Amino acid sequence: MKCYQLSANKMRTGLTILGIVIGVAAVIAMLSIGQGAQNSITSSINSIGSNIPVRFFRVPRQIYRRAGATSARNIKPLT
Repeated sequence: MKCYQLSANKMRTGLTILGIVIGVAAVIAMLSIGQGAQNSITSSINSIGSNIPVRFFRVPRQIYRRAGATSARNIKPLT
């Protein structure tokens, strides 16, 4: 009975199949474009080189004390 309904509504069936195919193709295209962009950006960053100095800032201990943080020695067990 379902096959009869598919053959009776050929236009609707064809458009539904076309919509599914276009949707799947669009998802695949977007994923491959995203992957290509990621690879391009990664290669651009890698081509810059690693001779760029990086500075890491250390937060002074006074800021931690003001915020109320405790050291691992002062933490009491819950039980």
